[in-house]
Amino acid sequence: MNTELTLEEEIYLNHFLSHRGRESKVFAATSTVLLVFGGIVILLSVAAILQHMTDSTVVLFGLPGFLAGIVCFGLYIVLSRKAGELRVMGSILAKLAGRKSAA
Repeated sequence: MNTELTLEEEIYLNHFLSHRGRESKVFAATSTVLLVFGGIVILLSVAAILQHMTDSTVVLFGLPGFLAGIVCFGLYIVLSRKAGELRVMGSILAKLAGRKSAA
């Protein structure tokens, strides 16, 4: 079994290892912003509902606010997992390639 990398594979590996840290940080930062934004949207929805306890306020502000917050929380979970997967995959590839991992 030939374990030598072709030139194309070596170029791809070098590119992946050099950019994985930045991509992981972007995913982590974006997920954190989504978490905070989702929390703020839900808190603002609750504040609007508490100030004006009517059916129209609940339908116009509460429901969309809660749904937007839940979507942001879901995206936070997905992006956080993706950032973790990128870190782990980069670490594994760096070890297999015999390089120091900069994670």
